Amino acid sequence: MKAKFWDKLAPSFDKNNTINPLLLETIKNYLSSQDNLLEIGTGTGQMAEALSESCYFIEASDFSPEMIARGKEKQLAPNINLSIQDAANLTFSDRSFEVVLAINILHVVSDIDQVLKEVHRVLKPGGYFISVVPIFKQNKLKFFLLSCLMKLMKFRLWSISDYRTLYTKYKFEIICEESISEDGSSILLIGKKE
Repeated sequence: MKAKFWDKLAPSFDKNNTINPLLLETIKNYLSSQDNLLEIGTGTGQMAEALSESCYFIEASDFSPEMIARGKEKQLAPNINLSIQDAANLTFSDRSFEVVLAINILHVVSDIDQVLKEVHRVLKPGGYFISVVPIFKQNKLKFFLLSCLMKLMKFRLWSISDYRTLYTKYKFEIICEESISEDGSSILLIGKKE
């Protein structure tokens, strides 16, 4: 997916995205005040701002320059740094973060294997990889229409077992897997780096 697509969404991004309170509280349970957190696909930094009091430092990154520019206009908490990053080619040193957060981005990245390699590389041993992924299991007509749109946009249509396999492949022990939506279409996965 091209950055220009997301650049066009930046002006209305915060209006169309609200933070799930259950998700926020669950993520906070895996953070400490000493943690350095990397968020990939931060958008305008909305989740980073909500987590800013729960960790020491947050590197909130996105590959859309316009999303990052909008985030900087918001004057986020002083322990947040916004940066333009390609999740498949991160500029950080090995073992730089205790936590990596990826909310609703794994299904849209072009090279998911490379992204997981990078997440594993920048996480400290025992660190947490926290992601939210969409699971497509609606009724047949709705699924068919959604799958056509997703394929057109080159988004991934995976089951939860596909994501489990990916976590295992890149040496993340799944320690939490729970639905964070009433219809079961969004799943929170937390993996601990082995």
